[in-house]
Amino acid sequence: MHCYLKRFLKIVFTGALALAALVLLNLFIFRMHDENETRIRGFYMEPKDSVDVALIGASDLYFAYSPVTAYEEYGFTSYLYSISANSADLWIDELKQVEKTQHPKLYVFDLDNAAHGCSADPDSTLRYLTDNMPPSKERAELVNRYVDKNNEDGRLSYYIPFFKFHSDYPESFKDLEIRVMNSALRYKRGYTLLKGGALRTKTLRDDGLFDPKDITEKEEPTAQETKVLREFVEYCRSNNIRNVLFIRTPHAHSDTEEEGSADYTESLKVNNAMAEMIRTYGYDYVNFDGDYESYGLVLHSDFAEYAHVNAKGCAVFTKALGELLADTYHVKGDHSARVTNEWESCRDFNDRFMRFGIEKCTENAAAKDDKSEDSTDLWLWETWKWIPEISGR
Repeated sequence: MHCYLKRFLKIVFTGALALAALVLLNLFIFRMHDENETRIRGFYMEPKDSVDVALIGASDLYFAYSPVTAYEEYGFTSYLYSISANSADLWIDELKQVEKTQHPKLYVFDLDNAAHGCSADPDSTLRYLTDNMPPSKERAELVNRYVDKNNEDGRLSYYIPFFKFHSDYPESFKDLEIRVMNSALRYKRGYTLLKGGALRTKTLRDDGLFDPKDITEKEEPTAQETKVLREFVEYCRSNNIRNVLFIRTPHAHSDTEEEGSADYTESLKVNNAMAEMIRTYGYDYVNFDGDYESYGLVLHSDFAEYAHVNAKGCAVFTKALGELLADTYHVKGDHSARVTNEWESCRDFNDRFMRFGIEKCTENAAAKDDKSEDSTDLWLWETWKWIPEISGR
């Protein structure tokens, strides 16, 4: 009898070790490692009801807006609950996630998310969100809605990323260090340093760039896009969510035939048509994609590519949007000493982060290389010990 008990305990102990190892591997190594992880996981670490403004969008938004810079300039707190290639058919789910812990004075949605088909890709966009959500009924519902049960990776991989990324070994010691330390330091600190912000440091080189301020033409959205947007605004109205602002972030427009050069001109026309629907429901829409001179954006130096502004453009757009939110929507709230101390502790890192990004933009713009792809990207990693200008080490 004693022998069987000993064997049973050994099996239980071994199983517990294996489970603990799987949890740690999922948490630190074998998962999707990118800025989406830091941004979404970091959101759930924010103190309850500490966010004045929640911004929901895609990379167009999170490369253009710096929450900590806005806090320094205007005193309100904000967070980018945003993911790469976000799609408006996820907006209701994302809004519900924000409302589980926050009740912001204002929601800001980037309307461009509604102009590219409105069908989230389960192999990329959905994973950026669900892989980083806490285990919950809502996460399971999202997976079941978007992922076919016969999906090649299986639905289980959406709950346990190890089954998707088990072969994604770190390529170097530095890669391993980034994966482990980026998460470990975030958990130790208890919050993210940039509140979802990120930067690009390329400078787009295109002689055909133009300001689209005169584009008032409207292009009808597809049936799917119309359905998704209407369902969202009706959901907001029926749930008495009136504190919603729709915006369009700046994009680079060109009359050349470069790949991607016309994409955002087309989506601008679709957004022009969508703006009418939004206003009929009583919601505001502000278009920053045009008349750049009115708020200081410089066409030939402030874009990284057609979809994104660079660090210089981020500084300019953050000031323009921050001023609008502070002066028109009066979003500044009162916060506890804990929340204030947290945001104050982010300022020094953010200042160095922004300064470094702008300096890299200047270097890249001065380089003789005429290919915009061949320059540095400054991603969201908050473990920067090999960049002393940011880490302070």
